[in-house]
Amino acid sequence: MPLVNLQLLNNPSPTIRDEFGSEVVQFGEYSAIATKFDDPINPNDVTQEIRNAGSAFVFDGLGDLTNTFIDPQASRQGEFGSSIDIWQNNVVVGGRRADIASNNNVGGAYIFDITSGNLIQSIANPPNDVGATPGLVQQSRFGEAVSIYQNRVAVGAPGHDREADNVNPNIDWDAGVAHVFDVTSGQRLFKLESPNNTDNFSIFGFDLELSGQHVLVGERYGETDFTDVTDKDTGRAYLFSANDGSFLHEFASPNPERNGSFGYAVTLSSSANLAVVSAPEENDKSGRVYVFNTTSGNLVATIDNPTPDPNDFFGQSVSLSGNTLLVGADRDDTEGIDAGAVYKYQVTSGGSVTLTDTAFPTPINNLPVDGMRFGFSVSQYGGDSVSLIGTRGDWVNADLSLAYRFGAPDSIEKLVVGGSGNDDVDTSEGDDSDQVDTGDGNDRIIAGDGDDFLRAGRGNDFIDAGPGEDILIGSRGGDILIGGEDSDTFVYTNHEDSKSWNYDIITDFQVDAEQIDPVTGDVTVVNDTINLFKADRHLQYVGERDYFTPGNGINEIRSEQVGFDTWIYIDRFDDGVTDMTIKLHNFQGTLTADHFDVQTNLF
Repeated sequence: MPLVNLQLLNNPSPTIRDEFGSEVVQFGEYSAIATKFDDPINPNDVTQEIRNAGSAFVFDGLGDLTNTFIDPQASRQGEFGSSIDIWQNNVVVGGRRADIASNNNVGGAYIFDITSGNLIQSIANPPNDVGATPGLVQQSRFGEAVSIYQNRVAVGAPGHDREADNVNPNIDWDAGVAHVFDVTSGQRLFKLESPNNTDNFSIFGFDLELSGQHVLVGERYGETDFTDVTDKDTGRAYLFSANDGSFLHEFASPNPERNGSFGYAVTLSSSANLAVVSAPEENDKSGRVYVFNTTSGNLVATIDNPTPDPNDFFGQSVSLSGNTLLVGADRDDTEGIDAGAVYKYQVTSGGSVTLTDTAFPTPINNLPVDGMRFGFSVSQYGGDSVSLIGTRGDWVNADLSLAYRFGAPDSIEKLVVGGSGNDDVDTSEGDDSDQVDTGDGNDRIIAGDGDDFLRAGRGNDFIDAGPGEDILIGSRGGDILIGGEDSDTFVYTNHEDSKSWNYDIITDFQVDAEQIDPVTGDVTVVNDTINLFKADRHLQYVGERDYFTPGNGINEIRSEQVGFDTWIYIDRFDDGVTDMTIKLHNFQGTLTADHFDVQTNLF
C-alpha cells in the first residue's frame, strides 16, 4: 500500500541539536520519540535545566502528547533517549551515558508504564566478569540499544571492554556485550557476547532486537578472525535464543568491505522467519541491506540502494513488521542535500523482495529540506499499516525537529478515542478502515465497510463491525458483538472480559461459511476466530466433546450446545471454575482449535 502522510509529530520543546526523532518506535496507537540531547527541567530544581539529559515523548493516535519521560537520575549529559522501544503497555528508554547515584557515565535502561508514566524498573549496567563494581562499568554505553518483548528486555553495551581469556590474552577495548533481563524483577537472565575472536572496537551490541524466540545483535566492526586483513572490521550479526541465550547463527556480508558497517542496524520478524541486517557504508557508503532466514541462517536476499549515490547511507535504519520492511537512507539527495528517503518493501523468507513505495520529506513552513535527514530512524507496525519516520533535521533548524507518521489510506482512516462516559460512535460512512477505542461506559460502536479495529472499555457495550476483516474487543462487561461479513477476530485480553454472570454474546459467529460476492460471484470461506490475547501457547483440539487443552495460560476450553446456541466455557487457572463465558447466538457449527488463538501480538 502506498505511503500517505498521516500526521506530523512535532518536538514539544524544539531546540537546535535536540535530536528529536533520532530514535522512534510505533506500537498500536502509540508513537514514542526520543530526544537524547533535550534539556529538560530538573525535577529537583524547577529553575534549572539539565544539559543534554534527554527526554522521550509519547503521542497517541490523534497526535496528542500523552506522556513525557526523563531520566529518573536527572543525569547531566546522560543522553536519555539513546534508544527506545515499546511492548504493549511498557516503554523502555536507554540512556547510554546516564549516571547511577554518584557514578558518572555508566549507562542505564528504564521501563515505564506508557499510560500512567510510572517508573516500573531501573536497570543498571551489570559488572564485568572479573572484579568490577556491580552496575558501575563506566563508558560501556549501556543503553545504546534496547528492545522489549513480552517480559524480557535486551540492552546493548557496545563500549564494554571484553576481559582477557584463554583465546585472547589481551583486553579488547569496546568489544561490546548485550544483556537480557526480566522486566518484572529486573534481574539479568543471561549475557550475550560475540562468539568470535574479537578485536578492539568491534562494538557488539551497537544495535539489537528481541522478538519471539530470538535475539538479533549487530556487531558493526566485527569479524571472524581479526588477523585476517580481508575480514577485519567488515561487521557481523548474530542470532541467539531468547530463552537461554544460546548461539544460533552468524550472519556475514557476502560483499565484505572494511568499515562497511554490516550490523549497523538490525531487525527481526518472528512471524515471517526473517532477520534483516544493514550495511550502510558498503559500496562507497551508498549502502546495502541483507535478508536472512532465521531458521536456516541462510542469506535469502540482497537489497541494493534503488538510487545509488555515494554517501546515501541506505540502511541507516531498518524496521520489519511481518513481511513489510522499511529502510531509511537519511543522506539521500533526491529532494535536497542530505534530505533523506525511506523505502518500503515486501520481503519473504524465500527471497522475494518487492519495492512497494518510496517516501521523501516534504517542505515544512516553506523551509528547505536540505539537511533534514529524513529516515534517520524508522519503525514499522502492524504489517503494512503504520510507518513512523524520524528526522535529524534540528541540527540545521529547530523547526525541522519532527517525525512523520504515515498510514496506508485504508489502515487508519478514522481514529476515534472516547472518554469514560457512555459513547455513541458511528463511523459507517465510507469504504474505509476505522480505529475506534472508547473508554469505560456503556458504549455503542457502529462501523461500515473496511477492516476495522473496534475496542470498547469496561461496560455493557454494543459493537457492530460491518463488512470487512475486523477486530472486536468488548473488554470487561456483558457485551454484544457483531462481526458482520468476512472473517473477524473477537479478542479477550484477560479473564475479567466475559464473566460467567456477565457474559458476551457474539451474534454471528461463522465457521466454514461460504460468502458469495454479488458482483463477481467469487466464493470465500469465512472463519471467525476467538483470540485469547495474553495466553501463552496455541490450542490443541483433542476430539471428544469439543474439548481443548492449550497448555500454559489456559487450563480448559469446552463448548456446549443449548438449544440453537453454543456456549463456550474457559477455565484460566486450573481450579475447575469457569472464568470466562461466551455465548455464540444461533450457532450450531463444529468448533475446532483453528477457531481459537492465543497469540500475544495481534499485529
